[in-house]
Amino acid sequence: MNNKIIALWCVPRSISTAFERIFKRLQELGEAITVMHEPFASAYYFGTDRKSNRYVNDQKYSKIIDKTNYQKVMDEIIKESNRKDIKKVFFKDVAYVFAPVLERYSHFFFRIQNTFIIRNPRDALVSHFKLLPDFTINEAGYLSIEVLYDLTRKNLRQNPIVVDAEKFCNNPEKIIQKFCHLVEIDYNLEALHWKKGLPDEFKIWDEWHKKISKTTKIEQYQREDINDIHNPQDCKRVENLAKQYNSIYKKLLKYAI
Repeated sequence: MNNKIIALWCVPRSISTAFERIFKRLQELGEAITVMHEPFASAYYFGTDRKSNRYVNDQKYSKIIDKTNYQKVMDEIIKESNRKDIKKVFFKDVAYVFAPVLERYSHFFFRIQNTFIIRNPRDALVSHFKLLPDFTINEAGYLSIEVLYDLTRKNLRQNPIVVDAEKFCNNPEKIIQKFCHLVEIDYNLEALHWKKGLPDEFKIWDEWHKKISKTTKIEQYQREDINDIHNPQDCKRVENLAKQYNSIYKKLLKYAI
């Protein structure tokens, strides 16, 4: 395993970008790390070998359609990790964008350090619905994160690093310190605060990152209100999926740092 490349796999709306923002801040403070924001999502939605056509006709993304692919993304990550002036490469991505190519690119998956961030599915799915009401079962993300987690655990023969979003928000310093220690990144207390706005590489998905763009630190955890979903059928769908995925959440939660 190449401990120089750290992947943080997530489900959508798991407060993963806020977690990632701390590592981007470490980079800004001079730590010798490279932070890459959802690199495989670009291949999944926009690449020549894309697995979804959700955004293919969206004018916002017209300039980046067919400009990348999965192999190019991996090559870029590996190239960055080979730099002598870089200690670590940290990237965050939703698990479902890598799961479809896992068998083909297992050599990449098993050479990196795979870590995970999870969130109570009821909260994650309600938040997801507000932004993407027609999200697919695949885009819900829980089935894919379980696959990646199980493979990592089997390969390592030990429990991978797992972060729970609620625990993280309610005690960010403790969780980040522990995570940094486990992945061998130097921790700096200053990284828990940043200026408002988004780093340039976060802006491709700016509509998903509005909350983090308006904050300067990690905020206390807040429950999502299912009553914000007004259509009874939609509400029932989200509730049913949350119940279905709760066992996956609890499975990973058992090992959260």
